[in-house]
Amino acid sequence: MLNTIQSFFVSTPWAQSVGGMLLLFAGAALANLLMRRLVLRVFGKLLALTELGQDQDLRKHNFVARLAHAVPAAVVMYGIEAVPSLPSSIIKVVQNVATAYIILTLVLAASTVLDAINAVYTRKGLAAVRPIKGYLQVIKIAGFVVAGVLTIAALVDRSPVILLSGLGAMAAVLILVFQDTLLSFVASVQISSSQMIRVGDWVQVPKLDVDGTVIDIALYHITVRNWDMTLTTIPVRKFIGEPFKNWRGMFETGSRRIKRSIFLDQTSVKFVDSTWLRKSKSDPIIGKFLSSLDQVPATSTNSALFREYLEWHLRADPNVDDTMRLMIRTTDPTPTGIPLEIYCFSRETEGLPYEKLQSGIFDHALAVLPRFGLSVFQAR
Repeated sequence: MLNTIQSFFVSTPWAQSVGGMLLLFAGAALANLLMRRLVLRVFGKLLALTELGQDQDLRKHNFVARLAHAVPAAVVMYGIEAVPSLPSSIIKVVQNVATAYIILTLVLAASTVLDAINAVYTRKGLAAVRPIKGYLQVIKIAGFVVAGVLTIAALVDRSPVILLSGLGAMAAVLILVFQDTLLSFVASVQISSSQMIRVGDWVQVPKLDVDGTVIDIALYHITVRNWDMTLTTIPVRKFIGEPFKNWRGMFETGSRRIKRSIFLDQTSVKFVDSTWLRKSKSDPIIGKFLSSLDQVPATSTNSALFREYLEWHLRADPNVDDTMRLMIRTTDPTPTGIPLEIYCFSRETEGLPYEKLQSGIFDHALAVLPRFGLSVFQAR
């Protein structure tokens, strides 16, 4: 039976080619397995013993794993010539595809190296003054352009110089015809690389009357569902040229600002006396606060004590983030009274809980005002 199979392969060229191709791809799969299970593991363990290997940013951007993808392609590229009875045209096509894949793998690995450099550099104090992210992005774009030309040249089996000379003659026409597409593409690259906008972000673009959540990011446009449930489609390049507000940072920090004022009647501001102080210490609402004070100077005003009380009350509220800025202040008097501004941050970021907390804070402030002898300005 062995002789029969041997004679069959000797007399049948296509069977030799199929068998050789199966062995070649099996060798490529084995090379890929060895790289992942053996080489990368051993290299990772050795690298973990060094200072570089313990850096989380470098471990996250593992460029060696990307380079490992080039090994199976190299096995196919050089091994295809050993396959018997295979037409030279097929050998050339396989080698061209393998070459293009290796070029793509190398440029992706180089891009990962640049990302790692940026991540490490960002941790240094100089990064805030002299960031290099923009320069690295330019290098990445140039690298991808060069890799694209080399990949196409490898696939069509032509010199890159000839390819570039042919494209140069059509560059002006292509720019005119695909002007909007190119602008949108560049804007999309900038948005995706800098992560200015993500799906799910709450954005506001006052000039375009946009206020809602991003539900789709495409090449040409970004779709926003406004809070009134209408949909607004905005060209991608508008987000590069127009100022807009992204509320993502609020959700990432878990704190949302409360900034609102109540207007005090300035005629109700006065000095506190010992009689009022003694009587108010038994008050069920403000008595605990007044008792916690070491002493109240004779020059203290009811407005100053009210501000101190509000700060004490807010710091005791578990829904108010006391690690963020918390400030109770009066601003310039107006014809409608003295603005007393409450500035703090809520731990509630979602709309309904946030509004309930904000309303509760000001309800309490308005209700406790008379206990300090203060009143809200009312037009007469």
